[in-house]
Amino acid sequence: MSSLHILNGTATLDLFRKSGIKGEVVVWNEILSEGPTLVDIASEDFRSTRQTYTAQAFMSSGYDDIVWGIWNVLNSGQPFDEIICWYEYDLFCQVNFMAMIHWLSENRPDGKLSIVCSGLNDSDRLVGLGERAPDEYNSLLKQKVTLTNAQKKEASQVWKCYCSEQHDQLLHISQRSSLPYLHEALAAHVRRFPWTTDGLSEHQRMILSWVKEGVTSQRQLVGKCLRNNGYYGFGDLQYFNMIDTLDSYIDWENEALSELGMEAIDGSINPGALPTATTYGGASTASFKFDPDLKHLTPCQ
Repeated sequence: MSSLHILNGTATLDLFRKSGIKGEVVVWNEILSEGPTLVDIASEDFRSTRQTYTAQAFMSSGYDDIVWGIWNVLNSGQPFDEIICWYEYDLFCQVNFMAMIHWLSENRPDGKLSIVCSGLNDSDRLVGLGERAPDEYNSLLKQKVTLTNAQKKEASQVWKCYCSEQHDQLLHISQRSSLPYLHEALAAHVRRFPWTTDGLSEHQRMILSWVKEGVTSQRQLVGKCLRNNGYYGFGDLQYFNMIDTLDSYIDWENEALSELGMEAIDGSINPGALPTATTYGGASTASFKFDPDLKHLTPCQ
């Protein structure tokens, strides 16, 4: 029986190889939780859009080598008895693999498609694949879930919605889903939009609060973000980028919030002085606000 394992990153690949699990292996190093996306993840338009975004956001010019090589395998026509997607509980992974499940459902509809999603361990602690020992991979493989047509459809609905302007519908879709950790990850996603209370995202508020408390080193701030990652699963480069967008709110020289930062954290800032909008999938953060009481997005008027 021939299997193809699609892994969520190079850290997983090193451990996977040590596990001794058989089958062909490819790694998908995308970051679809950041920047604009298109539904067809194998199209030239998608490639161009993502290549441009990652070059600007992460100063990376190796998109084809790092990300695009996976399509040499998936578009080769090589038959596999089963394709197994290995991913994690967090937003970073969930968005990527909803996209991949959608593509596989559309382009390899007759194949067996299974998932291994790492989350809570035996101690009820959220654990990523990179934190697992190689011998745990065999146990995880035994717990794989072969997706039903209904589950494939759920993933497709989420991915299409994420690529659209209708981000206020994401939680409604995921609430009905049986895919592991999807709803929790998307609940984290909507908190990235400006809140109705002060116009800041969850991360922006946390970072400014830590600076107000006296944490003024960028590395220390990134470290605190990583320790409070929750269902985000972001890496250090993503958090460095977030901190850079708050540059005018932090007086680095005096190791304190600037006047603008104090106004932002107090909720008294002029809306025109709030952080610049960004794009997630198909939606701008200028299009919605997150209501912390109702716990969902509301369209901006």
